[in-house]
Amino acid sequence: MEKPGPSLSQSNGQANQTNLWTRRWFERFAEACIQFSERTWAELKTPEMANLLRMERISPALIHSDITTHNVIIADDGQLFIIDWDHSKLGSIYVDLATTLMNTTHFNPVFMHSLLKGYEALRPLNHAERKLTSALYRLPREAWHAARFPDRPRSRNMLDIMEQTWLPRLKGMVVLDEWANQDPSSKITPVRY
Repeated sequence: MEKPGPSLSQSNGQANQTNLWTRRWFERFAEACIQFSERTWAELKTPEMANLLRMERISPALIHSDITTHNVIIADDGQLFIIDWDHSKLGSIYVDLATTLMNTTHFNPVFMHSLLKGYEALRPLNHAERKLTSALYRLPREAWHAARFPDRPRSRNMLDIMEQTWLPRLKGMVVLDEWANQDPSSKITPVRY
């Protein structure tokens, strides 16, 4: 015999509770998310950033598009291997790098600098590319997703994670802004926060 699901009134009660929680989250964080977004969109409109984005549209790269800690294996000898290429596609290396930083470093400045140092050992970035990566990192993707799809369970989870990591995220933005403003030929020196 099939177990009965929640009644309509129970479902409506849960939806109302989720909507109330989501509204409260946006009351606390929406203004900052809007400011980060507006700053990023303004930077993306500068000629050097617009040119980089235009060049990527003309000649996109093969990107993983889902680099998370679950998709990175560290071998006994310290080598990193990226697995799970199911979502690979042609796209922006800068978006891929920004989301990789967001998804794998736990907003830890030392980890962020290590990832950037390793990345630039293989593919150095110029000043404009660094600025673009930093700007893209700043975008509050999770908040946009939750605002667009408020009834999806994943939306609440994403907002929970954003709230729990809010202060480290802000520090991560500072770390990337400092890195972006460094001379690309200088060595990265991790800053302790």
